[in-house]
Amino acid sequence: YEEKTMCLSIKDSECEHIIQINSIKWIKGERQYCKIFMTDGNLLVTKQISQIQQLLPEGRFVRIHKSYIVNMDYATFRDGNFLYVDGEPIPIGRGYKKNIK
Repeated sequence: YEEKTMCLSIKDSECEHIIQINSIKWIKGERQYCKIFMTDGNLLVTKQISQIQQLLPEGRFVRIHKSYIVNMDYATFRDGNFLYVDGEPIPIGRGYKKNIK
């Protein structure tokens, strides 16, 4: 039995990016751009964070701030208003605390 690797296809103004969903640690939205932080580097795409959120599997990827979506597989611990993802502190927005279990 082999688990198929799920991939995400994001069309950008210049090209189409194929990203392994397992490699995404977190996503930071910056107006009309998103920076995707992955295990093998970062990628800047011209998509809004809400557009990318619709493409991701629910449950595993959680919106914790108006500007951040995290892959809970990489979340290590929570300290007050921060969730640490692969050692990086990501802020938790007041209205998004209910999303973190």
